[in-house]
Amino acid sequence: PLVSASARHGVLFAGIEVQLRASADEALLVGAAALFASVLASRNAVDEAQRAEARRASMVKLNPALFATVGEDGILLDVNPAFERFVPGKTGLHLIGRSIWSFETLVGEARAKLDAAFAAARAGSSEPVEIDFVRPGAELGVSLEMRVHYVAEPSGGRYDILALDIGSRREAQRRQASLEVQLADARRLEALGQL
Repeated sequence: PLVSASARHGVLFAGIEVQLRASADEALLVGAAALFASVLASRNAVDEAQRAEARRASMVKLNPALFATVGEDGILLDVNPAFERFVPGKTGLHLIGRSIWSFETLVGEARAKLDAAFAAARAGSSEPVEIDFVRPGAELGVSLEMRVHYVAEPSGGRYDILALDIGSRREAQRRQASLEVQLADARRLEALGQL
């Protein structure tokens, strides 16, 4: 604390003890100084929290990865433009306030994996989870690598979800596996031809 009274009628101000005469005016002065220091510290903490939240919001909006903030009740609190593009025909205004569990793509194994990721995040883990989403009426699904972080707050917690589309990576892995099979077949045919 910047200001505190001592038993000897002294005041500790910024680490320096100052002796005062015991008078009513000085007691009021000490009380006012303590109140001012408390208000100033509280205001500085609020200002820093607002600056940190503004930095976080800026990073979220500019992030090319999908980002969403979900309350403990499963309600979307914030999404970035990349997340909006992932859900066709919906903007942030249509998504915020909606339950994440109401998405038609989040069924079966995908829902079970996201439930497990939420539980792991609450326990302190932030290991990536690969989840496949199938859009209704679409032949191809979307594969996402998701990291879920739990943030405890005085008013309750929230989950920050960061997801990367790994469909292209998986497709490249499939192509590589196919080419390796073709190469093995070609080598086998070549060996037969040499015999």
